[in-house]
Amino acid sequence: MEQANSNKKKRIWPKILIFAIAEVIVLVGIFAYAYFLKQYNKIQRMNIDVEAVTNKELSKENIKKMQGYKNIAVFGVDARDNTLGAGVNSDVIIIVSIDQDTGNIKMCSVFRDSYLNVGDNKYNKINSAYLMGGPERALRAINQNLDLNITDYITFNWKGVATAINILGGLDIDLTDEEFHYINSYITDTVNGTGIGSVQLEHAGMNHLDGVQAVAYARLRYTDNDFVRTQRQRKVMEMCFEKAKAADLKIKNDLLGNVLSMVATNMTWQDGLDFISKADKYHILDTKGFPFAKGEKRIAGKGDCIVPLTLESNVVRLHQFLFEDEVYDTSTTVEQISARISRETGMYKEGNYNNAYGVGDDYVIPKANFGETEASTFAATPTKKKKDKKEETSAQDTVPIQENYLEGNANGGVRTGVAEPEAEQVAPTTEETKEDDPRAGAVPTVVPQTKGHR
Repeated sequence: MEQANSNKKKRIWPKILIFAIAEVIVLVGIFAYAYFLKQYNKIQRMNIDVEAVTNKELSKENIKKMQGYKNIAVFGVDARDNTLGAGVNSDVIIIVSIDQDTGNIKMCSVFRDSYLNVGDNKYNKINSAYLMGGPERALRAINQNLDLNITDYITFNWKGVATAINILGGLDIDLTDEEFHYINSYITDTVNGTGIGSVQLEHAGMNHLDGVQAVAYARLRYTDNDFVRTQRQRKVMEMCFEKAKAADLKIKNDLLGNVLSMVATNMTWQDGLDFISKADKYHILDTKGFPFAKGEKRIAGKGDCIVPLTLESNVVRLHQFLFEDEVYDTSTTVEQISARISRETGMYKEGNYNNAYGVGDDYVIPKANFGETEASTFAATPTKKKKDKKEETSAQDTVPIQENYLEGNANGGVRTGVAEPEAEQVAPTTEETKEDDPRAGAVPTVVPQTKGHR
């Protein structure tokens, strides 16, 4: 009898142990889920009307070519009060395209001063779309102008970026003499805007940058031009992405706990889990800036704008870059927008594709000329010919830009000899409405550094 009871107890203990282990696993799962849900709920939720931003002008064939890619619009706003919705310009606009089969990521900045349709048949700098209608209007404008169908977005502010870089331990960046010339005034401005402490740099060359210093580097504009500025932004994003992938659990936990409140998105909990589970698979393959071929023109009421040469041919190039679509056929909407931009600016010629603003080995930051001017032109070499079109200007009507920029030169622009059309009068939305030059009155002074940031 005693032997039977002993055998029965021996059979029961393994079952109890299994149940105990299972209970612990369930409890850990519940607590982990509750923790991540708490962090997820810190994100600012600005949901959009997906139906309103969906591009209904795309052909079934073109939609099919984009299948298998996860496309996200990333916006960076210079909001001092943590506002991430309408009412602020988007200083950063980046299209992130993820090949879900290979894990390859391509990023393409849209230059913020690009002259495009910003909605309601109004034409202005593309960053004003976010100002007027937040992420929903910005997404609609991107889709309409670029023949895309993006419905997911992420918006961040500079404080969030600085905080994340501090948690990741900073970035090692080689500064040119021209970048060092202005970065300290940007550091002071960024400290004032974010409330995060930092110190000023003492030399050009290799520097270990904390969060504020790295943000200042990404914001630099007057050392060269906005094209190179966006390259710096993509470079910082790429370095952060690689460091986050390699980070340990504690650092990733700190990122979640401290940064998510400074981010807005409409992406779901499942989207986040899917990305985290496959993070090791993803790597950034290439980055570029849009438009690839461009000119510059001052437009009444809108200031200095970047003009795609032409929008239609640039959209073809964009789809070649993002989706490896070598025979992309633009929509009627893009053709109509392209034609109107040409009429309003007098710039009809297609420009040469310029690869200088990627991050390949051929990339060189132009040296600042400190007030010197230089003429530059695009030759009329089309990247695409879908159908015969009459040339609306002759080569004799094209003359180089001769404009005096404080830093750098006009890049690859042409100005035609036709009279400028009367432009629609709208309120200035970017540099004309707020001070965008932290150099003004900036004196290199040491600002308090937050402990543990470097």
